[in-house]
Amino acid sequence: MENLSAWQKKISAQQKQTIMSLVERFNRPCPRYTSYPTAKQFVAIEQGDEIIDEPELYSQVDRKVNCLSLYFHIPFCQQLCYYCGCHKFITQNKDKAETYLNYLIQEVELRAKNCPEHVKVTDIHLGGGTPTFLTDAQLERLFDAIKANFSIADGCEWAIEIDPRTVDSARIKNIINIGFNRFSLGIQDFNDKTQIAINRQQSYQSIESIVLAIRQCQTLETDFSVNFDLIYGLPLQNQQSFMQTLENVVSLNPDRIAMFNYAHMPKMFPAQAKIKQADLPNAQLKVAILIDAINYLEQNGYRQVGLDHFVKVEDNLYQALQNETLTRNFQGYADCETQVMLGFGVSAISDFSTAMLQNEKQLKAYYQSIDKQQMPFKKVIFRTQQDKQREGLIHHLLCHLEIPVNKLDYLTFTSEWLALKQLETLGLLTINKQQIKVTMVGQIFIRNIAQIFDSYNKLSHVTGFSNAI
Repeated sequence: MENLSAWQKKISAQQKQTIMSLVERFNRPCPRYTSYPTAKQFVAIEQGDEIIDEPELYSQVDRKVNCLSLYFHIPFCQQLCYYCGCHKFITQNKDKAETYLNYLIQEVELRAKNCPEHVKVTDIHLGGGTPTFLTDAQLERLFDAIKANFSIADGCEWAIEIDPRTVDSARIKNIINIGFNRFSLGIQDFNDKTQIAINRQQSYQSIESIVLAIRQCQTLETDFSVNFDLIYGLPLQNQQSFMQTLENVVSLNPDRIAMFNYAHMPKMFPAQAKIKQADLPNAQLKVAILIDAINYLEQNGYRQVGLDHFVKVEDNLYQALQNETLTRNFQGYADCETQVMLGFGVSAISDFSTAMLQNEKQLKAYYQSIDKQQMPFKKVIFRTQQDKQREGLIHHLLCHLEIPVNKLDYLTFTSEWLALKQLETLGLLTINKQQIKVTMVGQIFIRNIAQIFDSYNKLSHVTGFSNAI
């Protein structure tokens, strides 16, 4: 029987009223915590610093490494989407992709030598930018290079982010034939006015044809998954328009929906200045849109997993939530612990137990490192034991909405206990002898609650992050 947790319960009218009364109080800069410490804490690797020894990093993982996740960043886009905060280069020049791919494969070959022979790759993700900026032949070259250099586990998940404007039914079938089995479509919003405002126009019919092409290729022997990415808080959105988007989404029956909060930070991402501030929904309206979406998706067969994912009950993420194996990493949520994640390409982040490393962000510097047969690392942070402890608390909270009391020694976490008690008086938490549990009201402010355990980004002085609402 389904074990309903707080993530799956609908939000009542009374709870909504309480949430609305707290919006302004908690609408402040706050990390998303796909990692801890956050990327803001990374420091530059300067010339003359001790060389990062990747084989040594494998040996420092808490337990023997058996599985590996790979992420590949494809940074090119043909057109600028005004809302986007990803690391990207806008170009129509397809030759740049060929050059980049050559270097990407060289990085694969260089770093695969450091990987212990017994380690199996369990999941692979192509993100961007626009992975489908690459041609089918180029995607196949990358696919073959990965298989030639790493040991791939049976049932490995091969995921690719797809800009629907760059593919048709024929391309989808080619991508499936290459070997991809999870497809994330960047929908964002179906409303015409919002699409124009963010410079990303795509029709319902084009999305429908792509989904149909994927479903037609599915057999009893294949396990394909279709994911939709949505964003709430975009210009000209309101409750009615976003509800229409959700109705369109549900009619297409994706297996998984990721619904992200738009972060408007034009000083950090200059293209966002093209979006009129006056067109953006305010914090109260954003929360109203979110609450409506949670309730609507729940009513239509989806269950909330974590702070921004909605899945069918047969989805492996939901099963992981039920089995308490759900984890959080740079790709969002995963159905099991990622022991080591290797990031390839410009700006990509690799995550070991003791350290996180970020590659060079600029193409020229990245190419120069590979030409020298050097690791293209630009920034690093080495985790302390305290970091690992706090990461475990933050990620457990963001996955399961609770923390066992026995993991919070009062002498170590005195200030955190005081802050948690304050949130309890506001109705965001319940605390008993066994656990601290987030309420339905607290679910909306889960990033704020997690921030209590962040020793780097305390509430009083945090900057450089999007608002929690």
